[in-house]
Amino acid sequence: MKIAGLFIPPAREIPEILYEFEEDFVVDHSSYASIFGDHSTPLEESLTATVEWYRTASVKH
Repeated sequence: MKIAGLFIPPAREIPEILYEFEEDFVVDHSSYASIFGDHSTPLEESLTATVEWYRTASVKH
């Protein structure tokens, strides 16, 4: 990738982000939840709202 980066500029960044694919990506929101509470929107509700918003937004354009 380093050699490819000489000719393809975006390829220069790949060695720096390879760690993201070598180990599990763990997200821990415990510090946030301890301050603001553990409030989350149920997946089904958030998906429904997002799809409805997209349908409305795409009709306007």
